[in-house]
Amino acid sequence: MRRLKDIYPQYAEDVDFYAVGVFPHDSVDPFVEFAEKRGYPWPVAIPEGPLLEDLFVTIQSTKIAINRHGTIIHRANMGKGSPEVWHEVFAELSGT
Repeated sequence: MRRLKDIYPQYAEDVDFYAVGVFPHDSVDPFVEFAEKRGYPWPVAIPEGPLLEDLFVTIQSTKIAINRHGTIIHRANMGKGSPEVWHEVFAELSGT
């Protein structure tokens, strides 16, 4: 089974992708360590201000794709999103 971390490298040159922690007051260091242990190829960050609230993120592992115009083109929660769906989302974001 292909996972998001297996699909993303194909689009890494054309799509900015970040994992954002759910606790804005935490240091980014434990989050970076967690991502490295699992082999995630994308950068990680912690949210500033009301980012999670503004995007209606209410559960961990919410995935949101936002195009260059600021429009949300895809939203999925934990365990959602087949490899085919992620290829479609990344292709749309990259313009391919």
